Amino acid sequence: MTQKEERIKAAVRAEHQRLLEKAFTAIKNSTTTTVGFSDTGYFLPLIYSVSEEKITSRDELSHFLTSLVSGKPPYTVSFSEIERLSFESLLFLELLEALPNVESEGDSSLYTGFIGDTVLRKLGVPLVDGSITGIALLSSKIGSDLLFQQLIKTFQSNGILILAAGTAAKFLVEAEEPIGLEKLIVPLGKAPSALIFALNLLVRIALSFGGIKAGETEKLFTYLKTKVPAFVLVGESKEQPLEVILEGVHLLGLPIIQYSTKENDSRSLEEVVQNLVNTCFATQGIKPKTDDFLLPIDYGFAFEGQAVRKKDLFVEFGGSRSPAFELLVSLPAEELNDGQITFLGQDVDELQPGMVLPLAIIVKVAGNNMKEEFEPVLERQIHHYINFGDGLWHNAQRDIIWLRISKKAVSQGFKIKHIADILVYKLRTNFTKLIDKIEITLITDLVKVKEYLPKAQAIYHQRDQRLKNLSDDSVVTFYSCLLCQSFAPNHVCIITPERTGLCGAVSWLDARTSFELNPTGGNQPVVPGTLIDGRFGCWEGVNSYLFKESHGTIREVCLYSIMKNPLTSCGCFECIAAIIPETNGILIVNREYQGITPLGLSFSSLAGAVGGGIQTPGFLGIGKSYITSKKFLLAEGGVKRIVWMPHELKLTLQEDLEAVAPGLVEKIADEKQVTTLEELLAFLQKVNHPVLRLEPML
Repeated sequence: MTQKEERIKAAVRAEHQRLLEKAFTAIKNSTTTTVGFSDTGYFLPLIYSVSEEKITSRDELSHFLTSLVSGKPPYTVSFSEIERLSFESLLFLELLEALPNVESEGDSSLYTGFIGDTVLRKLGVPLVDGSITGIALLSSKIGSDLLFQQLIKTFQSNGILILAAGTAAKFLVEAEEPIGLEKLIVPLGKAPSALIFALNLLVRIALSFGGIKAGETEKLFTYLKTKVPAFVLVGESKEQPLEVILEGVHLLGLPIIQYSTKENDSRSLEEVVQNLVNTCFATQGIKPKTDDFLLPIDYGFAFEGQAVRKKDLFVEFGGSRSPAFELLVSLPAEELNDGQITFLGQDVDELQPGMVLPLAIIVKVAGNNMKEEFEPVLERQIHHYINFGDGLWHNAQRDIIWLRISKKAVSQGFKIKHIADILVYKLRTNFTKLIDKIEITLITDLVKVKEYLPKAQAIYHQRDQRLKNLSDDSVVTFYSCLLCQSFAPNHVCIITPERTGLCGAVSWLDARTSFELNPTGGNQPVVPGTLIDGRFGCWEGVNSYLFKESHGTIREVCLYSIMKNPLTSCGCFECIAAIIPETNGILIVNREYQGITPLGLSFSSLAGAVGGGIQTPGFLGIGKSYITSKKFLLAEGGVKRIVWMPHELKLTLQEDLEAVAPGLVEKIADEKQVTTLEELLAFLQKVNHPVLRLEPML
């Protein structure tokens, strides 16, 4: 055994003993009977994932700690002595952070600390679609200040989510770097032990998306090693308990990259950073991004979702304050001048801060493989492409768009016409098989915007009619979405004309388009075959496909039922439908809702019963648009089963709900009217809700 190995073993033993004593002391001195983290349905996630222990009280925590050190650990995996001590040290760190009267070593309003389930769910789609390409766990600052800043910027531009602890987090906060999930930089805490918050986030990814059950420790380790593109990058810091943490992290299957300063290194700063990034990426097969077109502002996924507040605003368009629309149409190639950008109206150099302008974004494309039904799919990408710009904010689509450009972006040289540069590059890059020619017109002149707007609205109407005429009964092919299998290996989403994907982002037309563009991709055709039960939405062909693609875990699915063999969920759902047995109805809660439902559970807590590719009768992950579909819970009576939903969701769906069930909206309770089950039952009687006359769900 080498001298280094002996030193590490001694350090692990000493740190394990220190943390054990600290844990017992903390429990003894605790002044509260409850323990845990806010916004999670996974208790103490790391402890729960390996032991199934649902710890919520000080006494339960004390019992767990006693059993852990008594030689009867509540997990089944076999460890060597040092492995066991390292792993248990991680559990000690988590339970210490869960005690509310123990001062966190990273306790500052500038540090994130525990990352709740709400954020976890928001990570689902970007992890699946590749917007977030990987996760970097930084336990200490790497190299010089300049090198570290360049490393962070390179990670950001490549879509890497940075979870920083210790000196890495401290530097990012003190350097006043733009931080937050939308920037892909999350400073967890100023001590190395804050890395535990990154680890209990990763295990919840496995529990939520991967179908891993609590207590399946070996499966958990395998999932983290093979499915989660995370790596740990450490500097030369010897700060404790970093060494013991890294020994424990290694057991979880995460690769650890060690940076060290080399003497007489003649490479440039850029070369050192790029070599380090390439080394990190190689450990997990992460491919660098190539958004290298020239813009005066930073551009990438890290900036999607950032807000442009009124005080930071230079100019805005639409949002009910001015007419604004975006439209993408396909034309014969001979009618287009490829690459041409036309700008009509005023640009920012002619404006004063705070002005409101009209806007038209008209994109014309041509290509041998381009089809009319692809137009709305490509048009919806405009929203994402503009939002990737630092200082740009885009909301909605069609003729209800709202766009803001910040003072910072304008000061850096951004002009309205740069929007066309973004769209030309991104559409041409991402749809090479479709687009041979592209031409863009931007208009800020009010007269001309009003002239073009009715033409755009007529096209929108034609598209809507085409989609409305589609039904599950009128097509011979459904489509699957397998994109989430990178995180939920056994989950298969079935998409039909009357049932969008549960993430809300993929309609039947979108899935068909995706398959035509990429026949080997994540959207595949599913021939329904013989109908078994029309009321429940059950077909032989769908069942056969599901059994194969779910690796033999799902034998039958009923697309129109919540009670009998419902469709599985990955974790990326927009909403959750859940039975309330006492009411004979269901509630629907969307992920944006932060409160508690009449079931006494939050969205995050309910999500724990829905995700992971498991059929859970009575619980269903769904997209918002499915709620007003004619096939929504057809087997149980449809929208008449809805007894509660958050007020904001009710307002969003109000018009469509009125169309399918006149008078129902006012009979659906929300948090402004009831907060408990007892109040909900009284409300339903008072309004004479139709659910009272439906057959029992159970």
